[in-house]
Amino acid sequence: DQNRILINEINQNHESKVPENLTRNVTLIRELNSNIAHVVELYKNLSEAFVKSMNLPFEGDLTHAVEVDSMATQPPVHSGKKRIRSL
Repeated sequence: DQNRILINEINQNHESKVPENLTRNVTLIRELNSNIAHVVELYKNLSEAFVKSMNLPFEGDLTHAVEVDSMATQPPVHSGKKRIRSL
């Protein structure tokens, strides 16, 4: 919500073309950039925590992913019982 307010003020200042408003935009854009960097960091941490909670590899380690993928592509183990097909 705070970022939306900043964006609106930046747009209004830009449209006004008033030198003081354009100068103020420098500060507002820096604040917006800082807020966005903070959000990116939060999502990064959330993603890392999620991956760790799923016990999956992170940061490009595909060793486990290949193992999981090969398990998914192996033919199913049959119990020896016949399947009943519907007509």
